[in-house]
Amino acid sequence: MTTRAVIFDVDGVLVRTDALHEKSWRALAEREQLPFPEDLPDKLRGVSRERSLQLVLGGAFGRYTEGQRVAMMAHKNDAFLEAVHAMTPADTLPGVHGLLEELRRTGIRLAAASASRNARAVLDRVDLTTHLDAIIDGHDAPNAKPDPQCFLLAAQKLGVDPAHCVVVEDAPAGVQAALNAGMAVVGVGPVRHDPRVHLGAPSLEHVTASELVHLADRDRHK
Repeated sequence: MTTRAVIFDVDGVLVRTDALHEKSWRALAEREQLPFPEDLPDKLRGVSRERSLQLVLGGAFGRYTEGQRVAMMAHKNDAFLEAVHAMTPADTLPGVHGLLEELRRTGIRLAAASASRNARAVLDRVDLTTHLDAIIDGHDAPNAKPDPQCFLLAAQKLGVDPAHCVVVEDAPAGVQAALNAGMAVVGVGPVRHDPRVHLGAPSLEHVTASELVHLADRDRHK
């Protein structure tokens, strides 16, 4: 099989937003006088807002009413969006523009699929929207990764069979979601050494279009 589409996660793959999420969740934890363990930022990658709140509150989750938890998520999201409004194309990660342009020249269809409901706003701020054929966010696919819903919906919108799609992810839940969708997966950043990925790299700056084009030919059953 050959690659006909590449589907990118957004936070930490295309754009520098993972640090903004961490900052706003950390501020919430400090306000509630809760610990923020060193390994928590990695656990927050690629999961829904609701799941992120569960992880941040930890054992204190049950102390809060549903209304209080909803207010916390809204407060966190407001803080995050305030930071997003200050973003510019300079916040796109190294290598992204060149790789997208090279893939498009080869006829590969391109999509972004994120658990974040703010994905479109982020992509607009950094001028990546016009480079993509489809964008799937948390509104379109409410089932959080590792559920493959967002990737399968992206493939459907692109008109490409999942077996011909390659996913680029930076989170363990996203890697599993891609595998659950029957897609090859590239792991960048924290998951580049994950034994489940078909190709690992520090960032997209270290990935070539040629590697992605031929990746769907590889054995999926690692």
